[in-house]
This record gives sequence, C-alpha cells and structure tokens, in this order.
Amino acid sequence: MSEAEPTSDASEYRVCRGWSNRILIAALAGILFLTLYPFEFSPHANLPVGRSPVLLGVVNKGGGVFDVVLNILLFLPFGFGLAAKLRKKGKPRPSVLLGTWLAGAFLSYCIEFLQIYIPARDSGWDDVFSNSAGAAVGCIAFLALGESVLRVLSSVERAINAWLPARRAFAILLLCFAAWAFYAVHLEKQSHFDSWSRDNFLVFGNDATGRRPWKGNLFQVEIWSRAADSAAARQLTQAGNSVSPIGPPLVRFDFSSLPPGQEGAQLDIPLALPAASATPHNSNQLEASFDGAHLVASSLPVSDLVADLQQTNQFSVRVLFAPNDIANSSGRIVAISSPSGVPNLYVGQNDGELVFWFRNDLSVKRPALGWQISKLLVPGQTRDLLFSFDGSNIRLYVAGKKLQDRYWGPGTAFAGLFRRVKQGELNGYRDIFYGVVFLPIGCFFGIAARRLDRRKPTALLSAGLVSLLLPLILELELVALDHRSFSLTNFRLSVGMVLAGLLWINADRAHRSKAVQA
Repeated sequence: MSEAEPTSDASEYRVCRGWSNRILIAALAGILFLTLYPFEFSPHANLPVGRSPVLLGVVNKGGGVFDVVLNILLFLPFGFGLAAKLRKKGKPRPSVLLGTWLAGAFLSYCIEFLQIYIPARDSGWDDVFSNSAGAAVGCIAFLALGESVLRVLSSVERAINAWLPARRAFAILLLCFAAWAFYAVHLEKQSHFDSWSRDNFLVFGNDATGRRPWKGNLFQVEIWSRAADSAAARQLTQAGNSVSPIGPPLVRFDFSSLPPGQEGAQLDIPLALPAASATPHNSNQLEASFDGAHLVASSLPVSDLVADLQQTNQFSVRVLFAPNDIANSSGRIVAISSPSGVPNLYVGQNDGELVFWFRNDLSVKRPALGWQISKLLVPGQTRDLLFSFDGSNIRLYVAGKKLQDRYWGPGTAFAGLFRRVKQGELNGYRDIFYGVVFLPIGCFFGIAARRLDRRKPTALLSAGLVSLLLPLILELELVALDHRSFSLTNFRLSVGMVLAGLLWINADRAHRSKAVQA
C-alpha cells in the first residue's frame, strides 16, 4: 500500500518521489569518500594526551573561511536530499528543517570521531558546526527551490527514458565505453618511462651532481626490469634471505669489498671509485660507509640498464642500508641520475623520511609526487626494502611485509587535468577514474534494463554479460599495454561501479513502478 499523500503541498510530494533516494545516496557516497579516504584506520588516536576521543580534536583547526565554505558545500546536497526524503513522507517544514540539521550534525560528528583514527586526517568541532550548517542550508534550498529543481530532473529523465529504448541505450553505452577505452591508453602511457634519458649514471650515496650526499652504511643494491609479485617480494626482503625468487637481477652490487661485487648480475657495470669514497668496516658484513664527502658511480652512462627498464616499463629495486642519522640528514642513497641533476629514479632520505621518485610525464611536472614514507628510518638500524612497479601500481615491501602501495594508472593522469595531484591521494584517483567511466555506463544500462522483457532470460543474461564484459575489456587492454598481470582489484572495482550506477538510477521505488507500467 502506498503512503498517504498529504493534503497540502501535494505537487511537491509527488515530484519528490522520483529523486529523494538518489540524491541522498549520491550525497552520502560523496561525503564518506571525501572525508574518510584513504580508509586506513589506526587503533592509536590522533589526540592530545589525556583527551577523550568523544570530545573529538581541537575546537579550531585554523582552516580559514575557504575550508568553512567547502564544508558547507559538502553537506548541502545531503541536506537537500534528506529534506526531499522527509517531505516525501509528509513531514511538516519546521520538522524537516530541524531533523535535517540534527541529522547533519550527527553524521558529521560520527565522521569526525572516525577521523581521529585515520592518521592522515584531523578531527575537530569546527567541521561539525560547518557541516551541520551545510545540511541546514541544503534543506532551506530544497524548501525554497526543491520542487522546481526536481521537476526539471524528472522531466529530463522522462524525456531520456522515452527517447532511449534498449537498443539505442546499449549502442550509446558501447560508444561511450569505446571512447573511454581509447582515452585510457593515452592516460596510461603518461606513467611510462619514455622520458627517461639514457645518458644517466648509476650513483651510490649521492647523485651525479655530487650535491646530494648521503651519510650511512650501504649493504646491497639490486635492480630488476620486472615487477616482483607479492610472495617473491616478501620472501626476498625477509631477514637474512640472499636467494632471489625474482630471477637474476640486471644490476647487483655487494659492498662487502672494493670494488663492490657484481656476482649474478646480467649487466657488468664498471664503477669509478675515488680513493676515499667507500671503505669497508667489516669484510664479514655487506657494509660500506658513505661519509658524504665522495660518491661511487658508474664510470659510463648506464644506457643498457635504462633501455631494459624502458622496454618492460617495470622495475624492482632492492636496497639494504642503515642511515647514520635522521635529523638534518638528507641525500640520495642510490640514484640513476644525469650530471645535470635530472634523475630517472632515486631512493633517498629527507631527514626522517624515506623518499622514492621515478621519472614519467606525470612526476616530472609535479615534484610533490615523490613518495615520502615516514616512521621507517632509525639511526644505525638496517632496512631491507624493495620497491616494485608493474606499470600501474608501485608497492613497498620492508622486512617481509608489504608496507604501502600507490596507484599510477590512468586515474592519476585524469586527476591531473583538474587539480594538483598529490602522492597521498593516488589510490583515490583510481576509484574516481573508474567511477567516472563505469557509473554512467551503469546508469545507461539501468535505463535500458527497464525496457527489457523480464520474461525472456536471454535478454537479461545478455545484459548481465555486457556489464561484466566491458570492465574485462578495459582491464585486458591496460594489461597488454603495461605487460603486467591481471588486476582483480581493478576488475571488481569496475564491475562494482557498473552495478552501483544501475542500482542508483533505479533507487526510487515509485519511479521503478512507473517505468515498469510504461
């Protein structure tokens, strides 16, 4: 039985039925993604000592007027959608305004509470105040303009639904997907090594300019022209493991003697060794001390190494080292660098942070895309780490465990068209990219599915296969381009976005019922 329609504001009630759920779902999804990303929770609260998590963080985070405006805008769609939902149920306007404001405050409080346990986030009461104000503003906007806005949305949807029979919808769906698949190749290529220079030198304890000295003990360096799978990377970086499960490396330097040993390496790289550049302390350990006064570098450019890495567009870099200090101590531990100072790749230290950077069309224009890992370096403590890049994802393994990963696929290049990309947000750009590609496809699929004859299983089966086939095609295309393994994560994300779009466009029961009757 349908809900009783109120005697007043009947036209507003009718027009709310088709869009209240969709607006509210979209608003909640956007809020949760933008406030809780990267969804990495820690049991240690990010609060002053002795302060209860229930009291949240600071009262004033000092974000300024711009942050307040953003917080209001973030919750404005939520207030609009919730007001539409409450008016759909026949609630009076004063109750709608009060309920929307309280709901916005409660939602914001829950989010700020969770942000206490996300190291990359700050929690504070000022966000609760501005977010709840945004919900109230959204409610007022709905009460003033909601009927007109929703009438326009409903009219547009009815026109699309009438103009878009199943066959035409699927044709447009395939055309849109083909355009995205073509454009994804262009975006993906921006993470490739095409811009690498072959006149670079391989340098240890510095870069080729000699202006970035590093102080510490270097034990071993290995470089492969392939990505290490998770099991091999964990096995290789376990304590005391000297047998490579990845295969013979292109480059391997063992600093237990001078000149450093290169046994097992595919490339023989002669080194230029200044007299006091590296002096072994103990021949029983893989240890060479770099005091910052000299550097150890290849005597010739490592063009063969660069060419091999460019051919596969993959690498694994393993470094065993121990820094002397983490305060006021910076430099390059190992680098593939030109004499002018422009590197292809380097592993370095910036005070207490480990830094990794490699050159491509994205990072060369954005120095902030250097990967900075904190809370890893300890003075005098040996670290066995491996960076593995498969053409799309880069992962860091330390002491037999995967510590972090970052996404470098087409989503990063796509995000760079609209904003200043940051390395801490790289994984989020993947979610946004696949959402932009596959959510509209899911919506088109959902509109087309309304016209399918549900009594014919073959029609429904064909539609279901299409929803799986398109994500599979895009993933296989990127796999062939990068020569990497198939990513179930990307495939599941793509399929999930298609299903999310399909369910979202049909989220309002009243709308679905009318569509079936049409």
